[in-house]
Amino acid sequence: MRNKIIFSAVSILMLLLTLKGCSLERDTVVSVEGGNPPTFRLTGSGTQDFLLVRELPQEEIADPTRVPLETEVFWEIHPKGPTLPRADSWPPITYGTVPSDFKQIKPRSGKPKPLQEGKTYEAGGSASSANGGSVWFKIENGEPKEIPKRRP
Repeated sequence: MRNKIIFSAVSILMLLLTLKGCSLERDTVVSVEGGNPPTFRLTGSGTQDFLLVRELPQEEIADPTRVPLETEVFWEIHPKGPTLPRADSWPPITYGTVPSDFKQIKPRSGKPKPLQEGKTYEAGGSASSANGGSVWFKIENGEPKEIPKRRP
């Protein structure tokens, strides 16, 4: 009888630990705020590889199941150093301003192209230990406005 109680207790503990472990993985979520240039905030438990901003072609907006088209990346930054930070630990990132612990990849030098009113952009990147994420947005009346992604 005592062995059954111990086995049950251990089984419940293992189940709880398994469920707790599953809840620790949070995909990257990118939000946008501020003016133009906008500021991006990242949350999530994965180690974020990079952040890029690109203009979305109308074909991708119309059909989100479509394989992403090769489009010009306006701006791309990567963390410096051998260890990638978790998305939760990234500072707020203002478009075109490279934080001290980051390096700009695109453009190779100088400021990125300004974001234009009415065009649709995507900001995001890949992550390890959780899924990466991105946000679609437009600049309207000098402010970023998130655009809901159409789900297939």
